[in-house]
Amino acid sequence: LKAAKIEWLRIQKKNFDLLEKAKMKITKVNLGSSKGIFFRIRVGPLSGDVEARKLCESLKKRKAGCLVIRLKK
Repeated sequence: LKAAKIEWLRIQKKNFDLLEKAKMKITKVNLGSSKGIFFRIRVGPLSGDVEARKLCESLKKRKAGCLVIRLKK
């Protein structure tokens, strides 16, 4: 969890122009016994799919990993 927070600060600093207004939420994901537990950093709020995809594409161009995840309502 601490490492995820440190990683968020690193990514946000490196991509401040894209993430300055973003809020961070960390979620715990269990990928099973072969891969283990990971912590994912989620950012938002975003207005919808188009904004999320645009942000993700911009981050990927800068070599930052990104996935668009639709939240259940």
